[in-house]
Amino acid sequence: MRTRRLLLEGLSVAYWVVRRLFELLIPFDRSERAALGRLLPRKRRRSFLVQPATLLRWHRDLVRRRWTDAGRRRGRPPLASEMDELILRLAGENPTWIEAHP
Repeated sequence: MRTRRLLLEGLSVAYWVVRRLFELLIPFDRSERAALGRLLPRKRRRSFLVQPATLLRWHRDLVRRRWTDAGRRRGRPPLASEMDELILRLAGENPTWIEAHP
C-alpha cells in the first residue's frame, strides 16, 4: 500500500514537471501567428496552402458554431397533454395545494 502511494506521488510529480517543461516550450506571444508555424523556417512557411492566421480564424469559427445555443430550445421541455390534464385535475380536487404553495 505504501509503495503504491509513493508510486502515485512520483507520477504526480513527474506529470507536473513535464507540464511545466511543455509550458516553457510554448511561446509567450499568443498573437495571430501559429506557434508551430513559427518553428519552421520562413522558406518552408510559404509552402503552406493557407496562412496561420486563416487556420486560427477557422478554429475560432468552429468553436463559435459548436458552442452556440442558437439551435437549442431554452427552458423546460413541454409536458404531454395528458400530464397537463392530470395536473389540472389534481389541483382542482385539492384546493389546499395552492394555499400551501403560493
